[in-house]
Amino acid sequence: MTDFACPCLSGRHYQHCCQPLHDGLPAQNAESLMRSRYCAFALGKTDYLLETLAPAMRQSDDREQLQQTIEQTQWLGLQVLESSFDGNDEATVEFVAWYQDTPLGQLHERSRFCKIEQRWYYLDGVMLKPIKPERNSLCFCGSGQKFKRCHGR
Repeated sequence: MTDFACPCLSGRHYQHCCQPLHDGLPAQNAESLMRSRYCAFALGKTDYLLETLAPAMRQSDDREQLQQTIEQTQWLGLQVLESSFDGNDEATVEFVAWYQDTPLGQLHERSRFCKIEQRWYYLDGVMLKPIKPERNSLCFCGSGQKFKRCHGR
């Protein structure tokens, strides 16, 4: 069944958001690839994560590392903070991915992407300082509640 809200929190159903990319449609831009990769982590799609990693960056133990991350992490939400395209074949996306931990965990990263033969690939990322959500802002999980009443307790 694919009629559920997409984990990337785009506001669309999975079948109309990240599923077409997971099924082989090329991402139109780096942000859509980043969102689909987050969704792949949340849904356990290791093959997709390997396929969308830039060929030059692949390592022999990638599959094991990805599977371990997928098994050990419960992803809660995604916030895209900034996306930029250099006009050629490179782009960056800054995002925060929230996950269950005690207290909450977050991956705040500025990721680099490259386009090779009309397909976008993840290159690498730079870890950034954690951000603190405003108490009165909407929660990152997409619940529609204020952070302080949802995951900010």
